[in-house]
Amino acid sequence: MGGKFKEALRLYRSKRYEAALSELLMLDVGEDESTECAYYLGLCYTRLEKYDDALLYLEQVVTASDDVIRVYQSRLALSYIYSVTGRSRLAEFELARLIESGFRSVQVFASIGYATYMQGKVDESIDYYTQALEIDGENPTALNCLGYILADGNRDLKQALTCCRKAVDKKPDNPVYLDSLGWAYYRMGRIPEATEYLKRALEISPGREEIASHLRAVMDTRGKPFGEDSAGFPDPEFPEDLESPFPGESAAQREPAAQREPAAQREPGSPNGKASRSGSSNWYEPPEADDLPPRPGKSGRKR
Repeated sequence: MGGKFKEALRLYRSKRYEAALSELLMLDVGEDESTECAYYLGLCYTRLEKYDDALLYLEQVVTASDDVIRVYQSRLALSYIYSVTGRSRLAEFELARLIESGFRSVQVFASIGYATYMQGKVDESIDYYTQALEIDGENPTALNCLGYILADGNRDLKQALTCCRKAVDKKPDNPVYLDSLGWAYYRMGRIPEATEYLKRALEISPGREEIASHLRAVMDTRGKPFGEDSAGFPDPEFPEDLESPFPGESAAQREPAAQREPAAQREPGSPNGKASRSGSSNWYEPPEADDLPPRPGKSGRKR
């Protein structure tokens, strides 16, 4: 593919996805090169949130490529697309295939933890995030997600707080991690700390509905009308493409527990029942183009 393909890769790695896509679509590739071109076309469309187009190219890689690394990466990208478009069962299927093939990485376990949580399979989700942390106990995504799930379900509040604190220590300005930590403090009845971290989270990300909802719950607990002693606190506007928290970055776009439906009754795709559509979230990120898999069977415990 020569110089034009290298230029397309340069543009992609510079996050100029539209320009990279244009270059790739103009390439005249042979049969031996078609799957590599299809892979990067799939990633460009994924980054541009043109998911139907992305699926066509990534499925081509999965079915036609002999490169196990590219198949691994394409299945990760497919699972991402299925998760953010509300098709968590399909995401779980793609990720389960990777695990069965021996690819037991932090990203795979964190991703399938998200996909199962979206379906209301909380115990399975906790198990997958635990396995992710057995591989890398300092991974902030897995720490944040596990901490939030434990806190929100009142399962193990001490462990939840520990996980959320570690995630915030890793990324102290991440609003979703601050939100999870504030929610863990709230569940423990430590209202001053909960208020502090939730206010910090909303100052950093003032348009996030789930953070505002959590802060409302905390302020109600304090017996104060929402907005009192919170000068400058915005009345949030909620764009339709609001990012959902995940992996590859939070535990979920979520409402206070008293307002939430049981997870099994909500539409898969996001914790508040609205399918997430953004290509960047604190729960889930598209895999990087050169994200390499571990050797099959070398990490993670067997299920």
